[in-house]
Amino acid sequence: MIHSFWAYSYGLTNDRLRLYPKDALKVPVAIPPLPEQKKIAEILSTWDEAIETTEALLAIARTQKRALMQTLLTGKRRFPEFEGQEWREVRLGDIARTWSGGTPSRKRPEFFGGAIPWIKSGEVNAARVLSTEETITEAALAASAARMVSPGNILVAMYGATAGVVSISGIPAAINQAILAVEPSAGTDGAYLHRSIEFAMDKTKRLTQGGQPNLNAAIIRSTKLFLPELEEQRLIAGVIDDAQREIDALRNQTEKLRTEKKALMQQLLTRKRRVQVDA
Repeated sequence: MIHSFWAYSYGLTNDRLRLYPKDALKVPVAIPPLPEQKKIAEILSTWDEAIETTEALLAIARTQKRALMQTLLTGKRRFPEFEGQEWREVRLGDIARTWSGGTPSRKRPEFFGGAIPWIKSGEVNAARVLSTEETITEAALAASAARMVSPGNILVAMYGATAGVVSISGIPAAINQAILAVEPSAGTDGAYLHRSIEFAMDKTKRLTQGGQPNLNAAIIRSTKLFLPELEEQRLIAGVIDDAQREIDALRNQTEKLRTEKKALMQQLLTRKRRVQVDA
């Protein structure tokens, strides 16, 4: 079908093709008998229902995680064994070391293509950053403001499309100036700090009503957080991490269903795979 659209399109290159409505109407379409059409539609509807159900479960899981963060990270809900213990209200900059990076000169091609992964803010979009689009050289690191992060360091995107998104570096890498790296000090659990920053940034994003929050290093460092004793931090982080794992599983299931449906459509709608219609 796609090849037919290309055949009826105009343009000099594949990425500049144009298909006019009058020509689209001329594209030949394989139409099976009506009973087979209905059977195909029925099969695809089953996949749509499965996708919708999984998406609904995913939305519920996200809401539940947000509710857990709202109660557990503010002390509104406590574990019985820690009742009565005081929490401290602190600023992020008081309990963690923070730094940002930079961009090597694009005028120096020898600065790129080296062995050091270089994380840009747009890549802070998953639970863990495990790979990068670009790499830089040791010379680039020495000659620019780019700085290294270690596996486990928290990454906060400060501006761009992913502003306010919080991730973890899964690899040794350099970062650019649009990322603030965070390393917890002694007495602060890294997983708890990650979730606390994520919760604070989520509130900031919701206050901008879906727009990009206006963030910088000073604003993030001054973010107020609640800090219980270390053991309670670890328990809280464990509960929230479990909720995140459920979200990840549902998201993966949704993506798998979409991929399978797309493959099924490719087969059923091009007659590569025929369906059996009851007599």
